[in-house]
Formats: sequence, C-alpha cells, structure tokens
Amino acid sequence: MKNTRRGIQGGSLIEVAVVMWIMLLCSLLLFAVMNFGNLVWYSSNGEEDSKTALYFAIEKMAPTIRNALRVDPSSGITKLTVVLPKSDGLGGYILPLADGDSISFYLSDATGNASHVGNILWRSLNGVPDESWALRGTTGAEELTSQTLNFAYTPVASPQLVTVTLSSVRWAGDTRVSYPASTEVYLRN
Repeated sequence: MKNTRRGIQGGSLIEVAVVMWIMLLCSLLLFAVMNFGNLVWYSSNGEEDSKTALYFAIEKMAPTIRNALRVDPSSGITKLTVVLPKSDGLGGYILPLADGDSISFYLSDATGNASHVGNILWRSLNGVPDESWALRGTTGAEELTSQTLNFAYTPVASPQLVTVTLSSVRWAGDTRVSYPASTEVYLRN
C-alpha cells in the first residue's frame, strides 16, 4: 500500500503578490471614496453655516435701510450710507420728515475704521463705529472678505431700491468655496 499524504500547501510567491496588489487597489479605492465623502460633508456643512451667517447679516441691515429717507451720494459699491428721518427720541419721527442720523455699513478690521481693510461687517452711526452692532464673533462673519460686500442703489425705482450682496469664503478640504447671498431692500419713502 502506497502512503500518499497530501499536506496543506501554501501559495506561491506570485500568488501572494497578486493578492496583496488587489488588496492595495481596494484600499486605495476605499480611501478615495472616503475622501470624496469628507469633501462633500465639509462643503455642505460649510455652505449651510455660511448661508445662515450671510442671511443673518443681511436681515440685520435691512430694517435700517428700509426706514431710510434716502441713500447718501457718498455711498459706493462696498460702503452704503443711508440717512434716517429725524427722530423724536421715543421711536417716532418728527414731521415733516427731515434728515436725521447717518448710518453706514461696510467691512473693516477690529477697529471699525472705515478706511481699514478687514473682514468684519460694521455699522457706523454718524461716522462713529457702533461696536455693539458689529458682527464680530458671529458664525461666518470672520470669513467675509472685502471683495464680497457689494451694494447697488437704484434711485429711479419707486420706491428706491438697494440690493445688498454678501459672499462668504470657506475652505472645503483643499478647495476654497464662495457662497453668495443677496436681497433687495426697498426704502419706505
């Protein structure tokens, strides 16, 4: 009787190399899919935060613009100055309506100086920066850049129209993404 014994045989070196190569390709594919998922997540999360901050900023400016008598001619694309009616100090306006406080909206640094370049949305009352109003520490406000605040004034429209456009710039992974928000505000004059 012949004794044949079959033992467990291992794979050859070529077979092991092929299996390792396939596992490496699968790992790279899995890494790419996970990286893409992270990029999408950061992008959508950043977009939502940015839009929330932008609409908050626009809604904070809108009542002042809406109640203005007129837009000051010194206004530009990146700075809006409106003139409010003279107030009686109790929340009402003195009739007949006359020029009162002058309010400006602009981007500046932490000092609030309108001539300084910065990324904080400010409001100044009669040329004095209003620190209680400034959007310091507001989610997304630190991401605004001086090129992203624009005003367009249409004096021939009845009622007069101011278009406010803000953009927030965020990093989504290695990509810089801009999220715009815009609204039209009509003056009640």
